[in-house]
Amino acid sequence: MRAQIRKRLSDALTEARFAHGLVTERDADAIARDPVARRALERACEIVSEALRAAIESEPGIVADYPDIPWKKAIGLRTRLAHAYDRVDIAFLTDAARNAFPDLISKLEKALA
Repeated sequence: MRAQIRKRLSDALTEARFAHGLVTERDADAIARDPVARRALERACEIVSEALRAAIESEPGIVADYPDIPWKKAIGLRTRLAHAYDRVDIAFLTDAARNAFPDLISKLEKALA
């Protein structure tokens, strides 16, 4: 794996871990009431998505190399955050970070091993 791709996947892993940790400590309502936590969750999700999108852009074959990583869902999350920034559903992001990110974290760790 090229260094640039490894960095992108590592960035996604770091931010997925951060987001998951954030939602483990708080529920969606608490995050929604705390502007710093809300922005932190949004930004972490955005970086996860953008890092995976950039990895595909740099090396399209990575999707076939790691078919278990939910590439399309992650990229869709970034699109949703970027283009519907004024309608971000914190409950949705909290749910994604709490329930989908553990699997993503596991798959990224495996890809980076």
